[in-house]
Amino acid sequence: SHLFQRGLDPDHPATLSFNILNKLLRKKLRFNGIIFSDDPQMKAISDHYDLKKTLGLMINAGVDIFCFGNNLIYDPDIVEKVHMTINQLLEEDAISEDQLRASFHRIINFKSIIGLV
Repeated sequence: SHLFQRGLDPDHPATLSFNILNKLLRKKLRFNGIIFSDDPQMKAISDHYDLKKTLGLMINAGVDIFCFGNNLIYDPDIVEKVHMTINQLLEEDAISEDQLRASFHRIINFKSIIGLV
Protein backbone atom coordinates (compact mmCIF):
# COMPACT_ATOMS: atom_id res chain seq x y z
CA SER A 1 0.00 0.00 0.00
CA HIS A 2 0.99 3.64 -0.06
CA LEU A 3 1.43 3.86 3.70
CA PHE A 4 4.33 5.70 5.28
CA GLN A 5 6.47 3.98 7.86
CA ARG A 6 8.80 6.83 8.76
CA GLY A 7 10.94 4.57 10.93
CA LEU A 8 11.86 2.53 7.84
CA ASP A 9 11.78 5.26 5.20
CA PRO A 10 11.14 8.89 6.11
CA ASP A 11 10.90 10.01 2.46
CA HIS A 12 8.79 7.48 0.55
CA PRO A 13 5.59 5.49 0.96
CA ALA A 14 6.06 1.71 1.01
CA THR A 15 5.19 1.31 -2.67
CA LEU A 16 8.14 3.51 -3.65
CA SER A 17 10.56 2.55 -0.89
CA PHE A 18 13.78 0.66 -1.59
CA ASN A 19 14.30 0.42 2.17
CA ILE A 20 10.97 -1.30 2.74
CA LEU A 21 10.60 -3.47 -0.37
CA ASN A 22 14.22 -4.42 -0.95
CA LYS A 23 16.13 -4.12 2.31
CA LEU A 24 13.33 -5.28 4.61
CA LEU A 25 11.05 -7.49 2.54
CA ARG A 26 13.52 -9.10 0.13
CA LYS A 27 16.75 -9.13 2.15
CA LYS A 28 15.84 -9.27 5.84
CA LEU A 29 12.59 -11.26 5.53
CA ARG A 30 13.89 -13.24 2.49
CA PHE A 31 10.69 -12.79 0.51
CA ASN A 32 11.21 -13.93 -3.07
CA GLY A 33 7.64 -13.73 -4.31
CA ILE A 34 5.99 -11.17 -6.53
CA ILE A 35 5.56 -7.64 -5.19
CA PHE A 36 2.44 -5.92 -6.51
CA SER A 37 1.96 -2.17 -6.28
CA ASP A 38 -1.21 -0.53 -5.15
CA ASP A 39 -2.62 1.86 -7.77
CA PRO A 40 0.07 4.49 -8.48
CA GLN A 41 -2.63 6.79 -9.89
CA MET A 42 -4.13 7.16 -6.41
CA LYS A 43 -3.77 10.64 -4.92
CA ALA A 44 -1.26 9.51 -2.27
CA ILE A 45 1.20 8.99 -5.13
CA SER A 46 -0.05 11.03 -8.10
CA ASP A 47 -0.33 14.26 -6.07
CA HIS A 48 3.39 14.07 -5.28
CA TYR A 49 5.08 12.26 -8.18
CA ASP A 50 4.68 12.24 -11.95
CA LEU A 51 4.46 8.95 -13.87
CA LYS A 52 8.17 8.82 -14.70
CA LYS A 53 9.32 9.42 -11.13
CA THR A 54 6.72 6.96 -9.80
CA LEU A 55 7.74 4.16 -12.16
CA GLY A 56 11.45 4.75 -11.55
CA LEU A 57 11.03 4.62 -7.79
CA MET A 58 8.73 1.57 -7.90
CA ILE A 59 10.99 -0.43 -10.20
CA ASN A 60 14.12 0.46 -8.23
CA ALA A 61 12.33 -0.37 -4.98
CA GLY A 62 11.49 -3.83 -6.31
CA VAL A 63 7.87 -3.71 -7.47
CA ASP A 64 7.24 -6.50 -10.00
CA ILE A 65 3.67 -5.77 -11.13
CA PHE A 66 1.94 -2.40 -11.30
CA CYS A 67 -1.80 -2.29 -10.67
CA PHE A 68 -3.11 0.77 -12.52
CA GLY A 69 -6.78 1.27 -11.65
CA ASN A 70 -7.14 3.95 -14.32
CA ASN A 71 -10.36 5.21 -12.78
CA LEU A 72 -9.71 8.55 -11.04
CA ILE A 73 -8.95 10.24 -14.35
CA TYR A 74 -9.38 7.73 -17.17
CA ASP A 75 -6.48 7.61 -19.60
CA PRO A 76 -7.06 5.35 -22.62
CA ASP A 77 -3.33 5.47 -23.38
CA ILE A 78 -2.02 4.54 -19.91
CA VAL A 79 -0.54 1.18 -20.99
CA GLU A 80 1.36 2.78 -23.86
CA LYS A 81 2.53 5.64 -21.61
CA VAL A 82 3.81 3.21 -18.98
CA HIS A 83 5.61 1.14 -21.62
CA MET A 84 7.20 4.22 -23.21
CA THR A 85 8.21 5.60 -19.81
CA ILE A 86 9.87 2.34 -18.79
CA ASN A 87 11.81 2.32 -22.07
CA GLN A 88 12.85 5.93 -21.46
CA LEU A 89 14.00 5.09 -17.91
CA LEU A 90 16.06 2.21 -19.34
CA GLU A 91 17.67 4.45 -21.96
CA GLU A 92 18.57 6.96 -19.23
CA ASP A 93 19.99 4.21 -16.99
CA ALA A 94 17.52 5.30 -14.30
CA ILE A 95 16.44 1.65 -13.94
CA SER A 96 18.31 -1.54 -14.74
CA GLU A 97 17.56 -4.37 -17.09
CA ASP A 98 18.67 -6.71 -14.30
CA GLN A 99 15.83 -5.48 -12.08
CA LEU A 100 13.29 -5.96 -14.90
CA ARG A 101 14.70 -9.42 -15.64
CA ALA A 102 14.44 -10.40 -11.96
CA SER A 103 10.79 -9.28 -11.95
CA PHE A 104 10.13 -11.20 -15.16
CA HIS A 105 11.62 -14.38 -13.68
CA ARG A 106 9.59 -14.07 -10.47
CA ILE A 107 6.40 -13.65 -12.52
CA ILE A 108 7.19 -16.58 -14.85
CA ASN A 109 8.16 -18.76 -11.88
CA PHE A 110 4.86 -18.00 -10.17
CA LYS A 111 2.90 -18.70 -13.37
CA SER A 112 4.72 -22.03 -13.64
CA ILE A 113 3.87 -22.93 -10.04
CA ILE A 114 0.16 -22.31 -10.62
CA GLY A 115 0.15 -24.05 -14.01
CA LEU A 116 -0.19 -21.07 -16.35
CA VAL A 117 3.10 -21.71 -18.17
